[in-house]
Amino acid sequence: MKNITVIGGGTGSFTVLTGLKGHSLGNLFLTALIDIANGELEAIEIMHKLFNIKGKVYPITLEKCHLVAEYENGEILKEEKNTDEPAFPHDGRLRIEKLYVEPKVSSHKNVHEVIDDSGLIVLGPGDLYTSTLVNLVINKIPSQIKKSKAKIVYVSNLVTKFGQTYKFKLSDHVNEIERYLDQKVDYILFNSKNLPKRTLEKYKLENAEAVVHDMGKDYRIIKKDLLATDEI
Repeated sequence: MKNITVIGGGTGSFTVLTGLKGHSLGNLFLTALIDIANGELEAIEIMHKLFNIKGKVYPITLEKCHLVAEYENGEILKEEKNTDEPAFPHDGRLRIEKLYVEPKVSSHKNVHEVIDDSGLIVLGPGDLYTSTLVNLVINKIPSQIKKSKAKIVYVSNLVTKFGQTYKFKLSDHVNEIERYLDQKVDYILFNSKNLPKRTLEKYKLENAEAVVHDMGKDYRIIKKDLLATDEI
């Protein structure tokens, strides 16, 4: 049976690729484990045992690098924290024209093996640039995914994010995924249920709003109720 691979996480050595029933890992917790253990691989192995992870978790790269975002006005921000939570005087409404890492780094060899053996690759959900696309700007990952012949599913975010996807519609998210992936996705999973008014009001305070479906009757779109039963 082919693996199901989920690509997402943070930046650089904290980006994770999860096989089968993996768990979402927090950067802070992983950082603490790295300090205790002898490196990223040892820390991830501890995570496997702590959370009884059935699949495998691998760092997208073990080499040190910084995320770089170039915006439509020519501004350049370096490091994930500045892209994820941009501070004044940066205008969070600006679109990111180009995303890459400095210096260029090589992807981890185990990641290539997992992708090769995947029948299904899931991208997202998560912050579009700092959680999902950051994986696709690491050397050879897009070409490795294309080589695998696996079906690709993009799980759309429920809401936009100020500083990254301000006023983005579904098509904007998909276009960015496909631009960095360098191929079309096979399926798009989109939330079919309206967000509660109270939740929308909270997001509005963060200059965020529900992602709007604007892709018509695109055959690739699968609509499902993706809302949690309990409000966080």
